[in-house]
Amino acid sequence: MAERLKAIKYLIFGFYTYRFLRYSYFHVAIGLMYFQSCGLSLSQALSLESIYYVTKAICDVPGGYIADKIGRKSSLIVGSILCSAAYGIIGLSQTYFMFSIAEGLLGLSMSLVTSSDSALVYDELKAHHASERYTRVEGTGWAMRNLGFAAASAAGAVIATQFNLAVPFLLSAAVIAISVLFILFFLHEPHFDKSNRTISWWRAMRDVFNRKSVIPIILYFAVVFVGIRIGFWAFQPIFSALSVDVRWFGVLFSLFLVITLVAALNTNWVHQIYGGLWVILTALCTLCFIAIGIGIMTGGNVGLFIVCLGFSIHAVAQGIYDPLMRKEINDTTNEAVRASTMSVATMLGNLGFASIAPLYGKSLTEYGHGLTMLVIGIAFCLISGVLVQRIISFKV
Repeated sequence: MAERLKAIKYLIFGFYTYRFLRYSYFHVAIGLMYFQSCGLSLSQALSLESIYYVTKAICDVPGGYIADKIGRKSSLIVGSILCSAAYGIIGLSQTYFMFSIAEGLLGLSMSLVTSSDSALVYDELKAHHASERYTRVEGTGWAMRNLGFAAASAAGAVIATQFNLAVPFLLSAAVIAISVLFILFFLHEPHFDKSNRTISWWRAMRDVFNRKSVIPIILYFAVVFVGIRIGFWAFQPIFSALSVDVRWFGVLFSLFLVITLVAALNTNWVHQIYGGLWVILTALCTLCFIAIGIGIMTGGNVGLFIVCLGFSIHAVAQGIYDPLMRKEINDTTNEAVRASTMSVATMLGNLGFASIAPLYGKSLTEYGHGLTMLVIGIAFCLISGVLVQRIISFKV
């Protein structure tokens, strides 16, 4: 019993620390501005994100397959090393070509790590007869991820103004490299059995997706993924349009991430409302886009307040989305294809965002932020509403 509790304690500590360090992105609040400082237009900068999301979409399912067959720990190590190298390349480069290569590496790296840590922790807790702790652990891990985001982005914005916009990317690379140590020494998976994964992967995936109730869930998570990403990338251009000084970007971004952190630590309330996760996420994402659109069209201090309210709503949606999505998919699938099934949802989300990002950038240029965000909010409500109806009909 003592050994089991010690193993669980080490696993959880390693998971939390890894998440904090792995997602300490010092560059995240100034990334688009850095690309623009190198001579890229906003549309070109957003097209780099398309390269990332297309690459990740292509590699998502193979990445999940590798994690499920070879090992989640190995995937985490390789993925984190590649991610560190990619941010190093960005910080040391000035051309669209080199940025493109780095974004491709980032897409590959994220396809290896996105679902691997969750699948590893879920399986190990289950093996230790502690699977009931997973929701809390995943929620706290998601909070640690956002805590790393918040602390690093706030520091990165200040560092960028004191030195230059490239330094935060180099700091991100260094801290991500350090996170590999915690994978090596704490995230063990002694219960991972390769022999159970030599034949059954295709059959297990077929069995999961043969269940009609699974399809709308996967599609819904992909749609919400796109919505969350649009809100995330809208932060810099919208606050720039409102003439907010760049020195406040890190502070504002950190405040919104604190809201995300608190939301991730408190997800039980979601299940107490009719429709639960599905209705709540749809309402939150729709409201955040509409509020941001109205705020940017209003302008001035009142508009800034409404925009901040919109991003606060987005922060709540972001906080509850990831831990509850992973819990839903982990409960729906079996251990042989947990990472792979999650990768299908993110693959579809990545493809969706990769398709929309250039159109989003073009729409901002031609129609402005306000109208663009209002249209996104209405479209999101209609599409996700149809999927929610299907999901609820299967669960009744």
